[in-house]
Amino acid sequence: MTSLASLLAIPPLSKVQLQSRSALRDARFDSPGVIDLPFWFFQCVVGEQLEIRSPGGFMTRVAPEDICDIVKAEPIVVQAMPRHVLVERLRIPLRERQQSPGPECYRPAHVLWVMKDRWARVDAAFVRFLDESLNEGTGPQQASLDDTTRVMLNAVARRDRMPVVSRHGQASWSAVSRELPEHRAARKASQIFFAAALSR
Repeated sequence: MTSLASLLAIPPLSKVQLQSRSALRDARFDSPGVIDLPFWFFQCVVGEQLEIRSPGGFMTRVAPEDICDIVKAEPIVVQAMPRHVLVERLRIPLRERQQSPGPECYRPAHVLWVMKDRWARVDAAFVRFLDESLNEGTGPQQASLDDTTRVMLNAVARRDRMPVVSRHGQASWSAVSRELPEHRAARKASQIFFAAALSR
């Protein structure tokens, strides 16, 4: 049976507004800077829950009803090495292994979050392959990237686009730092409506 979480068909890295008090309470153990109703990044569906991650990397799984708004994003597709290919490469002679892997060693995948090193370069990437048969486990998995993908990811991996775990700086706890234009318009419309209703 298809779950509600799957039926929502949220694109990876979309910004979802979290309203789960228990999830936010857990997040506050890592940082006192958690704000009410933050926007975090959607990662993937796990059973009947949505796996989401804060811009700084805190992960939780919540029910669809714990989300009150969605800002859809364009997924970032990368070329990543499936685990079975990596295992096969570890079996070949060392001299062959030192050569750069060819394009046949990689498959398309959605990047879901990254870790950066002390020089602010992407050190590790966590993905879900477009071909579900290549995914191991239920959540994101670490995978090697091809050189072109790594260059591209270094240019776009920021906390306003995806979760980034880094040694530098405080983690941003919401992917949307300003009020969205559509929210501002809705708030003003509701204020006008209630002002008119109360003046009668």
